[in-house]
Amino acid sequence: MVLHPEDYQMKIPYPAVKTAGPNIAYARMMLRNIGSRNSETSSCMLYLYDRAVTTAYPEISNVFEQIMHTEEIHLDLFSQAAFQLGADPRAWYVPGGRAQYWSPAALRYTTVLRPLLQNALALERATIAEYELQIQKTQDEGLLQLLRRVLLDESMHVEIFRSLIASYNA
Repeated sequence: MVLHPEDYQMKIPYPAVKTAGPNIAYARMMLRNIGSRNSETSSCMLYLYDRAVTTAYPEISNVFEQIMHTEEIHLDLFSQAAFQLGADPRAWYVPGGRAQYWSPAALRYTTVLRPLLQNALALERATIAEYELQIQKTQDEGLLQLLRRVLLDESMHVEIFRSLIASYNA
């Protein structure tokens, strides 16, 4: 499987981050995308680790590097949205009304190829489920556009990881 840098995100521009204004419920959704277990921070940090431990497989290591860069874009966009919605966009989220900072303990670390790729696939699927739920819960058109656009990239990542698992029969 040969992928090029442009193969890690959809060739559709990201919308400008433009929310309808402060909304604490929507802000907390964006904070989940920034600092929860299934967040862009988790994706970036897991893929940074995965890239480092897959150097024996340059193609896979490159995939993790390229997808990590796409996840960094998502993290930036959701941080901008959270701020516009009235939240401090730190690496945290607010379950049950109490802020919790993101922790590397949220990740599943392994150096074994099959579980490593399966972890990445599971994280992408969980992220997609979260964004789909958020789409159902929001009425903010700017936020909907952002979530839908990011969801396209995440769906692409699922297909990439599925393909890698099949290609390497990991």
